[in-house]
Amino acid sequence: MDRIKGKTLGDEFRKPVIPETVLDALVDLQSHLQKAEVSVAWDLKKRFHDALEDNDQLSSDLKQELLEDLDALPDGQALCHCDFHADNVFFDGTKYTIIDLLQMSKGNPAADAASSYVSYCFFNLDLGKLYLTKYCTKSGIPRREVQKWLRVYAGTVLGQVPEQYTPILERLIAGDDAI
Repeated sequence: MDRIKGKTLGDEFRKPVIPETVLDALVDLQSHLQKAEVSVAWDLKKRFHDALEDNDQLSSDLKQELLEDLDALPDGQALCHCDFHADNVFFDGTKYTIIDLLQMSKGNPAADAASSYVSYCFFNLDLGKLYLTKYCTKSGIPRREVQKWLRVYAGTVLGQVPEQYTPILERLIAGDDAI
């Protein structure tokens, strides 16, 4: 981290007015990343499956439901960051540096977008909605395809993020994908 120049784009999201160009840059970066050649061995659906299995915050019935939902979702071959948000992107004035690559997986880009949507909702619900609109426009992936992943993804991170975000995750798990 000491070698990374610049500041995170998340700093921009903590300002009273968020420049829309920052969100545009993030969507462009994520879309570009998802088109990169995949050389990672981790399978996103397997990672989500394991995270659901290991999550003791979920009742056994809900866990089984979410696992069934996951099984019904499409596989993919895109390079997915699985934690792509403004605090994981630095900008030094000329170049962007993406960090926190530990969760990189191959999978469906809609799943990656679902994880980003949830992260942006943690900043601000309106920001999450704006992100999803921009992402779907840029990627050509229908909003509904991303929404299919929200319930499952929320189940993978319930209890893994600060408690203040639990109500958002619970609403998504309940099927309220229009938060």
